[in-house]
Amino acid sequence: MKWKTGVTLLLFLLLLTSCGEKQKATGENTNPPNENNEQHNGGIAAGSLEPSLDLMSSEKSSFVFQYQIKNQTEQVQQITFPSSQQYDYVLKDKNGDALKQYSEGKMFTQAVKQVELAQAESMEFEIELSDLKPGTYTLEVWLTANGEKDYRQSVEFDVS
Repeated sequence: MKWKTGVTLLLFLLLLTSCGEKQKATGENTNPPNENNEQHNGGIAAGSLEPSLDLMSSEKSSFVFQYQIKNQTEQVQQITFPSSQQYDYVLKDKNGDALKQYSEGKMFTQAVKQVELAQAESMEFEIELSDLKPGTYTLEVWLTANGEKDYRQSVEFDVS
């Protein structure tokens, strides 16, 4: 009987750890124009899924970034994730040493998830970093989907 309680508790903890970051899927781009997405704000560009990584806000040593994948094709695109983890990131210092990786120490459910993105629709993930010491950092983000491309994006930023 005790093992059933233990298994139930473990499954509950797995569910809680898979809900760590926010995700929002929308049909329109809410980012302000910048060098990463300026060319696509008017509609669909012939091509593929377009990744972008933008700093949305910063306050002292806390930063909020938005990682976005936008369907810039004229067809519905299907993205398949092998687990509940849909993206990963690594925060590096100015020497390129990894300071933090999102997936490190986390557990994700091993359930295949398929997401369909219609034309001009996007998937957005909010990444919050806090308690950073002064210095120069690089944030590198990518999708954990099946396939050859991981839609990796990176941005360098300074903390003063």
